[in-house]
Amino acid sequence: MLSKAIRNETDLDEAMKYLLLDDFSAYGDEASMFAKIQKMISDNTYSFVTPMRYVKVLSVLPEENQPQDGRIAVYAIGADGVSSTFLDINRCRGNCTWVDAGEEDKGGAQDKRDMGDILKVALNRLLVKTIPGSSFYPVINGQRADNQEVVQELKRTRLMFQIDSKVYIISQLALATLGQRIELKGKAIQEPALERDIFIARRMQSDKNVQFIIKAANGLGKVFMAASGTYKPLSMTAIERIYHIFKEESGIGEMKCEGWEIDHSVSRIRFVFCNYEKTQDMAYLYGLSEEEAAVPGVEIISSDIGDYAFTIRGFWKLKRGYLYADEVSKKHSGDIDEAKIVDEVKHTIFERYTLLPDRFMELLETDITPPCVQEAAVALRDAQQAVIDAKTACKETPDSAVTCAVETLAQVEKHASRQFKAHMKLLQEIVKKVMKEITTSSLQYKKDWTERVTADLNPAAPYTAYDVMTLILDTQIIARSDETAEKMRKTMTRLPYLEYGKYRDAIIEKFALFGTRKELENKRAEKEE
Repeated sequence: MLSKAIRNETDLDEAMKYLLLDDFSAYGDEASMFAKIQKMISDNTYSFVTPMRYVKVLSVLPEENQPQDGRIAVYAIGADGVSSTFLDINRCRGNCTWVDAGEEDKGGAQDKRDMGDILKVALNRLLVKTIPGSSFYPVINGQRADNQEVVQELKRTRLMFQIDSKVYIISQLALATLGQRIELKGKAIQEPALERDIFIARRMQSDKNVQFIIKAANGLGKVFMAASGTYKPLSMTAIERIYHIFKEESGIGEMKCEGWEIDHSVSRIRFVFCNYEKTQDMAYLYGLSEEEAAVPGVEIISSDIGDYAFTIRGFWKLKRGYLYADEVSKKHSGDIDEAKIVDEVKHTIFERYTLLPDRFMELLETDITPPCVQEAAVALRDAQQAVIDAKTACKETPDSAVTCAVETLAQVEKHASRQFKAHMKLLQEIVKKVMKEITTSSLQYKKDWTERVTADLNPAAPYTAYDVMTLILDTQIIARSDETAEKMRKTMTRLPYLEYGKYRDAIIEKFALFGTRKELENKRAEKEE
């Protein structure tokens, strides 16, 4: 399904129809809608602990072998000796072949009958059974539940568990954690096959406990995680309680929702603190527009099926991107003290909000563009205007003033072109230098990202260190996985603390840009005076 935008109660009800699909997801901008969908999902989520040996594996047959009347055909693989099933079948086949080959002795016929009985018992262990279609399409409030997409998904993943008399569909998302419980890793557990399911059943003949995290809807239950017995589920509504504590006690400013998204893996919501005094002062001092000024915020991430119960991290919202800062995380183990977590957030995230604006202001005062480039840009604009003024003054009859203005413009353009070319080289090399501090999935990806950043550079415009930093942070991260993108974001937290001024000077000297070193120092000294 496509991610569902949630704007009202109708959208909520529509989205919840697809709760059991593996690709269920929703997003929105209103915190109230986020709280409601979280509660609805939480109310439909439960867990229980059971010894693994109590689980019967139901291996769903391939689509081409399924009945056409709505029933689901499965191999029921229980605790009655999975590995011995194939041993008995192979032994029977071997003995039957030996008897059929004409071995004549008094016990031959009896042996054949014995082998036949053993084979019958062995085959019965893997007897195909069918589950009525009504089990997947129960009648609720007088209407047949619409679970067709869930059933189609089941026919692709081809795995269910039966515990006591209850049957649960196994989500593709649960296979990784199931593999951890039975020590089956990699692609082997992801590929639907009878051999995989027999192995799962065999490894689950253990007294170890497993905890299943289950979501229920339309009369069906689906396992989304197979956790250890010590796993501590966290209600997804905890994120709402923590938000309200922040709203009352942060002391930073009014909280505004910046958007949220939710799927089976995580719930994520972002808030910014409007009217933060330090950033307002920074915007006023340096003439920054509302979208140019960095605004502090907090992101709260909650998961009932991930490694961490939740993560709270600070960030700074820029023009189009985010600069992430410190974070506080809590795993699904031990008791969760929400008040203690909020106190930790205050000391590790909120208190440091007062520090970064000072560093931002230092970056705003660090000019990357040399004065000679700005002078060339001004001279070019003046020369272009002089030509326009001269032509206007003489109307349709060109005179010497126009000729002189045009000749001057040509000289100015030539000089400005050299300055802009050197400036572009400086900016490109600084971006490359900064990008070395960011971890990416490959060198090619870093090269592509660098090209996307430098493509928007304007060599005629002045740049500060703050401008270079925000250019990189505002460029969209394109990664193959969320895990890779997360690693990249974490390494980007160091960008405000890099020595941009030293980078600038080293690059100018290395490539002999803008003339000699002495000339540059003299111009900088004149500007300071």
